[in-house]
Amino acid sequence: MTNANDDPWPDPEVVDLPRQQAGSSSQALLGALLADYTFEDAGGLTSEAVVRLLAEFGISASGARSALSRIVKRGLLVPHRRGRTVTYRISDTARLTHRAKLGAVVRFGTTAPHWDGLWTMAIFSVPETQRILRQRLRTLLESNGFAMFADAVWVCPWDRRDNASRIGSDLGVHLALFRGEFLSGDDSEMAPSRAFDLREVRKEYDTFLASHSDEATAIVRGQLTADRALMLRTTVLRDWRRIAALDPALPQQLLPADWPQVDARRVFETLWTGLGPLALTRLRTLLEEDIPAVADNVELMDIEVSHRGASTT
Repeated sequence: MTNANDDPWPDPEVVDLPRQQAGSSSQALLGALLADYTFEDAGGLTSEAVVRLLAEFGISASGARSALSRIVKRGLLVPHRRGRTVTYRISDTARLTHRAKLGAVVRFGTTAPHWDGLWTMAIFSVPETQRILRQRLRTLLESNGFAMFADAVWVCPWDRRDNASRIGSDLGVHLALFRGEFLSGDDSEMAPSRAFDLREVRKEYDTFLASHSDEATAIVRGQLTADRALMLRTTVLRDWRRIAALDPALPQQLLPADWPQVDARRVFETLWTGLGPLALTRLRTLLEEDIPAVADNVELMDIEVSHRGASTT
């Protein structure tokens, strides 16, 4: 049975940096910045600082203020007033899971745990008249590593029985849960691995490699400077987070021989770790004019980039 600590599927509760939605690029970038740097320890950000930071990514002042407003409404940031100055800091609730959220994304793809060859199967029966409940159940199962094998039969190669049971309990849906071996042969049209459509995931990996491979080579050669480092490191984190949320993290035995995760992971780690000091220098430069005290004290979050204990600093 797979060790829970080696489960390659990132906990859906810790991958939200925030949730990436259509049209929310500015929110995703601001969320990535908030995840990667210790603004809260340095005193927080002003709205002017948020505008200046997101301008680095080509986002307009109105777009930056809109992203800030939405993230405040979601409770990720809390405003603090001192005189006429308002600063925004990570909320106490968000801070509790802040490090876990970033770590789950940064370490995605570092482990290749042993697979025992067993599948978890979840079977349910929800009346067609309760379509909203059916859709909610399906969404939560998918976010926990399951895929639809048949209409009310969902499968996952890892032992996610506790997750499925919790979902059913929370929604008031009875689930029949099984853990067992598929016996019909690896090339069967009915193999449970066929429930997972990897085409979109491969497209994300291919796009990631096409966008960032040359940049990884440049950072190794020392050819990237601080003026691009903040934009690039934050964009790479945002893009890797999208992959971590989409990839079902299937066992290696079930993946195509040319599956691009290893190459993409190498590019991500090279850039994310290599750009850290340069990105911090650029960030401090941008903040010096508006909030010099924060510029002097902001740091990178100290996050392990692998399960072997390597860190960003």
